Amino acid sequence: MKLLRNKLFITLLGFVVLLIDGQLSDLLTTLTGRNLFLQVHLLLIFSFLLLRFLDTDFFTYLLALILGLIYDSYYLNFIGIAFFMLPLFVYLIKRGRRFFVTPIRSFLSFFVLLFVYEVGAYGLAYLFYLTTYNPLSFVTYQLVITLLFNTVLFIILDKIVHKIGSK
Repeated sequence: MKLLRNKLFITLLGFVVLLIDGQLSDLLTTLTGRNLFLQVHLLLIFSFLLLRFLDTDFFTYLLALILGLIYDSYYLNFIGIAFFMLPLFVYLIKRGRRFFVTPIRSFLSFFVLLFVYEVGAYGLAYLFYLTTYNPLSFVTYQLVITLLFNTVLFIILDKIVHKIGSK
């Protein structure tokens, strides 16, 4: 776990996860015939699992700001949504860290934080007229499937991290 405390390694891993995140989301949306808009949040899962090992505030917020800026400019062509929501997500994780002591509490906390992130990102996009999705379509075709997929992915990756971390 010494490698996960190396800031250069974490930064490079964050960029790789960022690239995989968007491409995987696009691939899965294409595979569903563009009927469902599945957002894979590997970057959020990465942040949630990583913050168990990092204690430095400035580095994590700076990394969240930079990755949010790159995510916005690369995938959304509009700076503001991930740039604001990703550091907020990191802040909420850091404030609620004491609740993540058991796997079930970790899962529930991640689910709630992912819900807040998704609804917040949609709310900002709706507020700035970046989406024409009405709220009912958002819940039906994006929010539900995104929450289900990412929580299952979180459970799988959390078990892997726990096994690696216990060695």
